[in-house]
Amino acid sequence: MIRRIQTGILITALLAFATCKKDLPEPGQGTIGALTGSVTIDSKSGIRSAATGDTVTQGDTVSTKEKSFVDIAFGENSIRVLENSSAQISEHLIDKTAGTIQTGITLANGGVFSKVMRKMVPGDSYTIKTPTSVASVRGTNFMVRSKNGAGVISCLTGKIQVRKKDDPAAPPVEIASGEGVAIDKDSDLAVKKLSDDEVKMLTEILDSMSGIQKDKGPARANRPFPSADAKH
Repeated sequence: MIRRIQTGILITALLAFATCKKDLPEPGQGTIGALTGSVTIDSKSGIRSAATGDTVTQGDTVSTKEKSFVDIAFGENSIRVLENSSAQISEHLIDKTAGTIQTGITLANGGVFSKVMRKMVPGDSYTIKTPTSVASVRGTNFMVRSKNGAGVISCLTGKIQVRKKDDPAAPPVEIASGEGVAIDKDSDLAVKKLSDDEVKMLTEILDSMSGIQKDKGPARANRPFPSADAKH
């Protein structure tokens, strides 16, 4: 009888432990969609040419050359790495227990357009970091560009919180639909209205991210890299 009671207590304790145990966040994967030109993936196993259907995970770096780009889907969200760019998937963790996703992209140079469609919940995060800035979003379509120590963050729809990386104590600024901010280490953040050309460019990139037009290609997707100090 005593042995049965002890066995019952042990089973109950094990079941309770199994019920309370939480799954740790696990690295998720992104999937390569549309691409054109020369695109490479630098992972733990080495550098390889990217192809449609390939997967990328936390720690991988995606690089494009001139007149090249690649779309990467992370579930409901996706990014386009523009030409002459290098972007690392610095974080992509999925917490199945909490139902949250943390995604971080580190842009060394070039440009990344983000299409954030997931309805974000408390605990979610989505950030793009450059050598000079950090952009955090809560559902939006926007582009981050970085070149020669300067950058531009442009918001097509939604809202983005932007702060300077070298001055984390300074209050961030918020930019909304149709606004942008230039990032320069020697200047304060100043929100400006995007120009009509800038809005048109962002809209065309967003529209083309649903797939490649076989005849014409993505509208203006391969235009020359815009100057980091371009007027908005």
